Amino acid sequence: MNDMLCYQNKLNAYINEIPNRMITFEVTKLCGYNTFIFLYKNETCNDLFCRVSQHFYDNNDTTNIKELYFMPINGTKISIQNTNTSIRNFINQNYKQIKPIYNLTSPVVYKLYFDDGHTH
Repeated sequence: MNDMLCYQNKLNAYINEIPNRMITFEVTKLCGYNTFIFLYKNETCNDLFCRVSQHFYDNNDTTNIKELYFMPINGTKISIQNTNTSIRNFINQNYKQIKPIYNLTSPVVYKLYFDDGHTH
């Protein structure tokens, strides 16, 4: 097996394991830019803040993040606090309001908004 095929097989296996091991967030900045960020289900809200900071600023300085929040259909903002609460527990506690953004045949993805204080 050539290296590229071996790599592709391992990448596909990793991607297939994501729904069982991780929670997928579509993190959307207020300017409209968005990207996927993955968090293991046992990681914390603090880990989510760190992951967002690493992705957007290439550091662990969570002071760059003014707010992370969900915006359910009813329009009531659900802010995530930078705590050691597990992300799985946070979502389970708010499951009536936090819904996946894609249809049932797609993997579960939660839309999360990211306010870094910048306006565009």
